[in-house]
Amino acid sequence: MVHLLKQKGYMSLIFLTQCSTMYMDLDTWSRKGSIMKEHQITEKLKKVAIDLFKAYGYNNVSVRQICNAAGVARSTFYSMYSSKDDLVVSIYTVEMDSPEKSLEELAHMKNDLERLWVFYSKYVNLAITVGPEVSAALMCIELNHNVGICDAMKKIRRYTVALCQNCQEQGLVMNPWPAEQLIPMVSSAITYETYEWCRCKGDYPLKENARMTFEALLNVPEKYRCN
Repeated sequence: MVHLLKQKGYMSLIFLTQCSTMYMDLDTWSRKGSIMKEHQITEKLKKVAIDLFKAYGYNNVSVRQICNAAGVARSTFYSMYSSKDDLVVSIYTVEMDSPEKSLEELAHMKNDLERLWVFYSKYVNLAITVGPEVSAALMCIELNHNVGICDAMKKIRRYTVALCQNCQEQGLVMNPWPAEQLIPMVSSAITYETYEWCRCKGDYPLKENARMTFEALLNVPEKYRCN
């Protein structure tokens, strides 16, 4: 009898353990599903917002219009972003803080000059993707609130400086200035190039001009320039 009770108690313990494990698994899947759903909503809001900004201008689009076009409740929007500006800043910071794409590109570049360009082209490509209207809005937000947009290049400076030094040693960059001084100049010049592109409403090829500025400041030999 005692043995039977012990056996039943043991089986009950196993049953409870299994139930607990199943509950934890369901909870984990629920949380994963919630995260995936949130990601889908944020991506939809960003895409819809960019399309509206391009069509009507940043200052002419409200949070209500974004939510209506995306089919998302305003309460949901405000649970993710504090404002329209916050959404726009997140477009930039999420993309610039994602290392996976850059690492994949770096692995396939033919030399350190092209690896150095990857860091700048990421910034330029994002500006082109969102368009001059959103890029201009980002610059205004940074000027008014210092949300850290211009600090993105500083975060990767140790890598860009090291790559620039390698390029100087390999004859890919002929500018003799110390890389620690040269790289901030390149970053500032490309930022200005983006500003000028926004001011001109994107009426000239930003990427080609940015690359030309990059090569001119670094004094890249002709055979290594991007034709």
